[in-house]
Amino acid sequence: MSQFNSPTILVTSNEPWGKTWYSKQHYAYELSQIGYQVYFINPTNKWSISHLLSFKTSFTQINKNLLVVEYKNNLPQRFFSSLNDFLNSLKIKNILNSKEFIWWKFDPFRFSFPYFLKSGKTIYHVVDPYMHLPKDRTLAKKADLIVSTSLKYINHYTNINPNIIQIPHGISKEEFNLDDKKIAKIKQQFGNYAISIGAISNFVDIDLFIKIAEEKINLVIIGSENHISKEWNQLKQMPNVFYLGEMHAKELNNYVSGAKACLIAYKFNCKEEHISGSPLKALNYLAQNKPIITSLDSEINSLKNNSIYRGYNSKEYIDLLKKVLTSELTVDTDKIESYISEHRYENLIQNILNRLNST
Repeated sequence: MSQFNSPTILVTSNEPWGKTWYSKQHYAYELSQIGYQVYFINPTNKWSISHLLSFKTSFTQINKNLLVVEYKNNLPQRFFSSLNDFLNSLKIKNILNSKEFIWWKFDPFRFSFPYFLKSGKTIYHVVDPYMHLPKDRTLAKKADLIVSTSLKYINHYTNINPNIIQIPHGISKEEFNLDDKKIAKIKQQFGNYAISIGAISNFVDIDLFIKIAEEKINLVIIGSENHISKEWNQLKQMPNVFYLGEMHAKELNNYVSGAKACLIAYKFNCKEEHISGSPLKALNYLAQNKPIITSLDSEINSLKNNSIYRGYNSKEYIDLLKKVLTSELTVDTDKIESYISEHRYENLIQNILNRLNST
């Protein structure tokens, strides 16, 4: 699908382009695959005095339609965010080859006042609970459209801006491109295993993982290591736990396909301002028709208790996992297929842009 007469898309993200992909990276990539020219604007590195006179931008070409843009804040963001917005919007304006553009903002931390780039429409795509941040309200009020992945965010934003739509996480058609030989090799290496993908943060329930491993269940964990504790070190030393580190998002599907069960394991007592909404990884799991055991509300009502099973404490969680491993609990493939067909990225993107054009 060609988009020769379509606007350039500027995607801002608080997570940089890399192996781990969040919603921001997926949307940028999928938009580029449809045919839009996309600039993925990386977050800046920690400020230093050498940045004072830095007015250059650099690029990494991901594909013919997708560029990752790097720049530096000239001043400390904490004290001079508005002035940085002024200077950085000029830097971005100077690299655009189109006067028509859309801001697709996934966080409220930058470009609240893009002085030189005010003419484009703005989408504020809320995938994380930013409601407690002062700039969240500023961006929400100015946005032409708010997109919320979670129903739990709707009331907060409706009170600020009536132009809001709820769009759950999406799935890429590339998730279904599997390598059977690789999957067979993975199964041979790890046996019957449960898998967890995603960053290892302070909100992940490491103690729950330890309890799972103590039940002699093979556990494969893939994701960046953003957590340090003696429990995490203990977990990695267990003989039936295989921590494979960070892996490119496009390589995860074979490991998920080889698993018997898929885990969403955040702490049971996580506050909603830290973790809420259905995690993106749920879609990666469902694409391979895998049963999910979760400690959170998945917000996917059609799949609750037939493909997605929620435990409210460690005992319930592990009991559900054991039932999945013995095939006492399975998945409803028809309901999964129906859900996935409605949540392909190309469909979600079209819905969002149609709604934006009507504002």
